[in-house]
Amino acid sequence: MTFQGVVLLLGYLASALVFATFFMRSRTRLRQVAIASNIAFITYGIVGDVIPVLTLHVLLLPLNIWRLWEIGETRKAIAAAIKGDLQVDWLAPYGTTIALSRGEHLFAQGDVGDTTYFILTGTLQLVESGILLGPGSLVGEMALFSPQGRRTQGAVASSDARLLGMSQEELLTLYRRHPEFGVYLLRLVTGRLLENNQRLQAVK
Repeated sequence: MTFQGVVLLLGYLASALVFATFFMRSRTRLRQVAIASNIAFITYGIVGDVIPVLTLHVLLLPLNIWRLWEIGETRKAIAAAIKGDLQVDWLAPYGTTIALSRGEHLFAQGDVGDTTYFILTGTLQLVESGILLGPGSLVGEMALFSPQGRRTQGAVASSDARLLGMSQEELLTLYRRHPEFGVYLLRLVTGRLLENNQRLQAVK
């Protein structure tokens, strides 16, 4: 095969890899194929002396590597959460951090509930049931899943606290990007329901 033929083959290979990314449903696989296409285009750019193509993919390669690393780290955090580590600091990029002082109300019973809160530090108390929630706990999730969309209980800070607020849209976006998060969220909600049930049984 002639040198010109090798260059042409590299160009076709790199283009085929880019085309393949449009069929990737997995974000991890998409980034992996994108990295392969970057390497192929860099090789094509060097061998064929195509500077604009070389420059573009030299810039894209570290970006795709970083995104792939980010996906891996998030999946590790979700896997750890499912196994029992309920620390939620890793969710910070997906929500808004809120600070509460002791005695400050987060929301009241009957309020419209369009935000779910994760407790990062400090404690909150559910007003009507008296349940005390600490770091790693989920607050306000019932309103998001109920037809009325209203708060079933009020919540007040029993100490200085730092929360992560996530709207329903942000939660769904995180779920679409990382389906494992659905298992994590289900685990938190189930834990709350079991805790409430145990308290009701103790009252009887």
